[in-house]
Amino acid sequence: MNDQPTTEPRMDASPMWRLFLAIPLPDEVRAELEDLTARLKKGAQFTRCRPSWVHAGSIHLTLAFLGNTPPDKVDAISGAASRVAAAFSPLRIEIKRLGVFPDWHHPRVLWAGLRDRTHQLEDLQRKLNDSLSLIGFRPDDKPFRPHLTLARIKSLTGVTQLRSVVESHQDFHATAFDAGRLVLFRSQLDPAGAIHTPLGRFDFSAPPASIHPSE
Repeated sequence: MNDQPTTEPRMDASPMWRLFLAIPLPDEVRAELEDLTARLKKGAQFTRCRPSWVHAGSIHLTLAFLGNTPPDKVDAISGAASRVAAAFSPLRIEIKRLGVFPDWHHPRVLWAGLRDRTHQLEDLQRKLNDSLSLIGFRPDDKPFRPHLTLARIKSLTGVTQLRSVVESHQDFHATAFDAGRLVLFRSQLDPAGAIHTPLGRFDFSAPPASIHPSE
């Protein structure tokens, strides 16, 4: 694999760009998440809860959210991400189980959980944050809890009923996939949903890691 950053054309000269680093999902997994979300939406219609659902095309495994960033920082971010990615091998990702942050007493985010069967993900996220801190980005001091955001919940109305809907789908298990790269995205808000544009792709190019049995 090529561990050099692949840079996409810049879109415009806006003063600040909203950036994040993430592992993209394959189309097959996106389709499975879209089906899951459709089933959850259908169940939620019979409750008083009205979550804000995330479009399946906008779901990524985010490892570092950089927020509003000057465009001239893109090259430095790309260099840091490329160096970190080159030290890791492709990950084997499983997506299963559903839950909320912080808990069902005050839910704010509905998520699908995941795990990396190569046991590299937490170390990857930590080293990425460390590398970004060296170029001026403040690392997130919250514990890293790998997840995919499916919906945001803005009101406690009907959450008891929503919990029943979510728990009826706890057997959800998406197709496991090999994650081969990290991607730097620019996010632009749009009435139809966020537009995510890749600015750089950075391969995991270390020798293959051991795959641990699924739990």
